[in-house]
Amino acid sequence: AVADERETFVDWAEEHLKTSQDFLDFADRRGAKVEVLNSAAKVTGHNGVMIGRMQCFHKKAWNPKGGDWKIFVGLLFDMDLRPRLEDSARPEWCKWCSRFQ
Repeated sequence: AVADERETFVDWAEEHLKTSQDFLDFADRRGAKVEVLNSAAKVTGHNGVMIGRMQCFHKKAWNPKGGDWKIFVGLLFDMDLRPRLEDSARPEWCKWCSRFQ
């Protein structure tokens, strides 16, 4: 069942997460901790699952058909982030208090 859910998520992501900004916006809206430094981003889920370094913001660094894209989509799934906000994991990252709540 989880494998089917993951496959459905990957199919959805192929349509909706085409750029690095799409990824960051998706994660941020669903409560992950998103940190951007220069041209790289780090995304951390409430459960400790992390995209440690995602190159972004220049065309050659981001290839939606490449291996990184598939790895990152899998990590977003493992963070319990889902297309529908209400299906995504709680808690959410609080920017003011610097913790998940």
